Amino acid sequence: MIIGGNVLRQHIVEFIRGTGIKTDGVVNATSVNGPWTWVVPDGVAQLQVILIAGGGGGGGGGSTSIGGTISAGGGGGGSFVGAYNLTCFVVPRTSLTVTVGAKGTGGAIDAWGTAGGSSSISNLLLNPSEASTLTIGVTSWYYAGFGQNGSTSTTASAAGGVAGGTNAVGGPNGATSGGNGGSSNINYNMGISGGTMIAMTGSAGGSGNASGSVAGGNGGNRTTINTIASHINTNYLGSSGNTTGTISRGGGGSGAHGFMGVGGAGGVGGSAGSAAIGYGGGGGGGGAGAAGGNGADGYIMLMYWSAD
Repeated sequence: MIIGGNVLRQHIVEFIRGTGIKTDGVVNATSVNGPWTWVVPDGVAQLQVILIAGGGGGGGGGSTSIGGTISAGGGGGGSFVGAYNLTCFVVPRTSLTVTVGAKGTGGAIDAWGTAGGSSSISNLLLNPSEASTLTIGVTSWYYAGFGQNGSTSTTASAAGGVAGGTNAVGGPNGATSGGNGGSSNINYNMGISGGTMIAMTGSAGGSGNASGSVAGGNGGNRTTINTIASHINTNYLGSSGNTTGTISRGGGGSGAHGFMGVGGAGGVGGSAGSAAIGYGGGGGGGGAGAAGGNGADGYIMLMYWSAD
């Protein structure tokens, strides 16, 4: 602020599925899921953008194998692909079409979770001389992750579910003979236009043991990143495998974190994975014989300044 001059004011516009458009804290619920049209105000030529795709659903745990003694946990869902504090240019009075990706759903027993939806903003300019549509998610650049179900086996053990991640690859399967699932990892992380882009895989599910009376392996751990999510999460460990006395069950892998979301916890053997919290996190993989958890919806925020 300059004494005797104009006052510079910061404005925040959020696009939230299930809520609508929130402008400086005031909600317009005319459309709660979009796509939305937002008109760039007069005098505004630059935006700071947070853009998050929907998180993937966790994979369902495997059913009991034909041998009747082993069942593996499902992989956790991958987190959003997102851009944080991205500097973009706009033309005043231009209409932007804003779409926020929906969450992926958790898989049933023996089934994959579904991928999170893409988030996009039309008519942004990453370079002042080149118009473009910024899309992040399953249809461009990299994919929102999704968890694979725990596999079943007629051999010595059942492999745990593959971790969900960008391009549907991620951590390793759970090891054989009741081994633990692999941890999640940062799949993609780079700076672009003054901001950061990042995507994380989910964690692999634990495998069952050939002996039904021996507990299956644990689901994989979550990798932490220094974000809001890493400060509010209370448990980074994969869920435990167990046994019913006749069936060895692996634990589900943890869903992946994001900038503004916490991945769901994997389920213990026989229990469902948890849903992600916040925006863009991956759902937890189901423990052996149980469903995976849902991912979290995406999110878009635009920040700009005006002189009054």
